[in-house]
Amino acid sequence: MWVRLLLLVCFVLAVNAMHFLHIHQIRRLPFNKDHFDALYLPDPAFLQFTSLGHETLVSDFIWLETIQYYGDRLSKTKATPFLYRYFDAITTLDPDFIGAYIFASYVMGSEPELRDDAIKIIKKGMELNPTVWGLPYQMGMMYHLYYKDPEKAAAYFEQASRLPHAPAVTKNLAAQLYRKADTLGACMVSLHLWGENVKQAAEKHLKDKAERNFIETAITCDLIRIRQALEAYRKRQLSIPVKPAPAPVYSRRLRRYLPVAAKPVVVSPFPASLNELVELGLLAKPPLDFFKRPYLYDARTGKVMVEPLPWLAIDLKLRESIAMPKNTVN
Repeated sequence: MWVRLLLLVCFVLAVNAMHFLHIHQIRRLPFNKDHFDALYLPDPAFLQFTSLGHETLVSDFIWLETIQYYGDRLSKTKATPFLYRYFDAITTLDPDFIGAYIFASYVMGSEPELRDDAIKIIKKGMELNPTVWGLPYQMGMMYHLYYKDPEKAAAYFEQASRLPHAPAVTKNLAAQLYRKADTLGACMVSLHLWGENVKQAAEKHLKDKAERNFIETAITCDLIRIRQALEAYRKRQLSIPVKPAPAPVYSRRLRRYLPVAAKPVVVSPFPASLNELVELGLLAKPPLDFFKRPYLYDARTGKVMVEPLPWLAIDLKLRESIAMPKNTVN
């Protein structure tokens, strides 16, 4: 009995002391509500200690306060500098609150100065909830929409696709963005993912679409490989030393130097054909597309084109590399 009474007295004194310190801090600040946000929300570790085992309940209260804080600042078109602190507190008290991580990515991702904090919150969620596919998916969306980094976005979409209950769209997005990254390594990963989609497609129309994407990705990888070989050839040509012009010949009869008519040495930055790249070891074999047709090559410009596909290309970027069919005259 006496122990409980003593604990109650200590608790009341502690609450009064905290209230006194809180009021003292507020009085020392300028009278501006914007300065109070940091005071209203203590450190997450302190909240964990003082929640007395009711972390989820306290997290819900802070969630409601966060919605109010964000809505109030949004309606007044004011900055929201303490959003990270709110979401950090919520997810520290309730690590399984998946909606908080996702909501944080939306509201903080839309503000450029808070995007790095949004990444920190989602990474925290991924560490605490490693089997939830929605968190790496949301990270992929962040890098795709805001950071314009297709390769990194694709890596997170692929990670999401490997987790339980992940929808097929996660793998499709990964394959599309790996191809968009325009590097050979990323393109090969995209090709592998589309190959998996072809094997796993349950319905015919999905299988057909996956097969077309697989073929387009294979062609895209070929184009990247050829362009890399052409760039290596160009650098090789530029490294060839230019022969100096021959010295003029002195004529004793005319008693002067005769000009030498020397043809200018023109070094083309492009090979005469793609087979020359094979001869130099820059390509493993003569390049043929998925339908065993040679790629179209212009030796004057170094441009590589693709014969028209049996369908309108799904990849908009690939359409630029497809040769227009010649008009036939009846």
